[in-house]
Order: sequence, then structure tokens, then C-alpha cells
Amino acid sequence: MTGYLSTTFFIFICIVCAATIYDLLGKPIPIWLTVVGISIKAYELITYEPYNLREHIFTSTICAIILFGVAYFGNLGGADCLIGTLIVFQMGMYGIVALVVSFILAIPYAVYMKIKNKEKEYPFIPYMMAGVLIVLIIKLKTGGFI
Repeated sequence: MTGYLSTTFFIFICIVCAATIYDLLGKPIPIWLTVVGISIKAYELITYEPYNLREHIFTSTICAIILFGVAYFGNLGGADCLIGTLIVFQMGMYGIVALVVSFILAIPYAVYMKIKNKEKEYPFIPYMMAGVLIVLIIKLKTGGFI
């Protein structure tokens, strides 16, 4: 693993952490976070891994369609969709696993809120961050780097 690849992943983690903080504080998440994250990963893919570019574009496009569909019919915010797309673009197929893990992590709280009849919006990006970290830890424990 070259130093540049690990640096870009560190920047990605910082971007998702910043989005998590914005989301927890109830502030709107700046779109430029997503633009910067996707731009850095696109540069990395074009420069160092052009053979993986198609996979990342395909998976993130499918993810964006699904997430924006959920946002249209459900209770998912636009920033959640953008950060989810960034996660999948950065991590590829592991990003999809991270999003599935984040949805699984959010289910107990959503069920609790439904039972207590406290239907309100709650931040979802922290669950995405947790999903990314869980997938990253599992990947590192099994011997590999994303």
C-alpha cells in the first residue's frame, strides 16, 4: 500500500467524521465535503488504479439511485444519500457492506422511536460512520486494507 492511498483513506475518514459532527449538531452538511471526497478518490483511481474505476463508478451509481429512492419515499435526507454515495465510491463493494451494517445498526433505534410514538428525524450519518468503522476493523483484522 502506497502512502498516497492510505492518505486518501485518512482524508475520507476525516470527511465522514466531519459530516457526522455536522449531523449530530443538527447543522446542514456542506456539499463540498462530498465533492472533495469523490474528487480525491477519482484522482486516486484514475492515477493509480484505473482498472478499478468502473467498479467504483458502477457501485456508487447504483447506491445513489437506491439511496435517493429511499429518500424520496422514506425519511432519509439528501446529505445522507450523498455521504452514502461517497462511502461506496471510496470503499467499493465494502462500502455497500458498510451501508448495510449502518442500516442494521439504525433499526433498533427506529423501532424504539416507533414504539414510543416519537416520530422525528434523527441523524443517520453517525450510523454510516459506525458501519464504515466496523467494516474497516473487520477488514484489517482479516488481513487487508481497503
